[in-house]
Amino acid sequence: MKNAKRYALGFAAAAGLFLIGSVMRSPGSEAKGAYATPVQVTNTTASSVPASPAIPGSPFVQEVNSSSGTMAIGPGAVNAFAITSLTITNFAGNGQTVRVFQPILTAGFDCSSSLVRGGGQGVRVNLSPGQSLHLPFPSPLVMTPSNGLACAGVSFTDTTGAVYLTAVG
Repeated sequence: MKNAKRYALGFAAAAGLFLIGSVMRSPGSEAKGAYATPVQVTNTTASSVPASPAIPGSPFVQEVNSSSGTMAIGPGAVNAFAITSLTITNFAGNGQTVRVFQPILTAGFDCSSSLVRGGGQGVRVNLSPGQSLHLPFPSPLVMTPSNGLACAGVSFTDTTGAVYLTAVG
């Protein structure tokens, strides 16, 4: 009986403190002044803000094989090119390395007519004989324009045409 009485008194004390705290006001707890003022957002070229998330303006799929060794792929004359997945298949009888990277290009009309002079960061994949690999990129690989063309550089160790790459962007 004593424990029940103790619990009841403890609960009553906590409830009383809660009630007193919710009724009392502190002078610093009141908001003063204007609560919201209208703001006009102006889009400028120096600080552009997209109105909504953009979907790709020109979806892209391209399949190439390793016969060229190093090449440029992509849509070409756009602001940027984002690769969302790569599928690579090695039909060769030995291991192969494939690299997809941000290229440095010579001037051309499109990606296929441009020569890859070098490149930067990217993805390097080693494939066993007969292996196929699919790489989805939740955060896409973004290729910025080089000489006015948004392309991806692709480099193969095999030049027989036995390795295939499919890029989706």
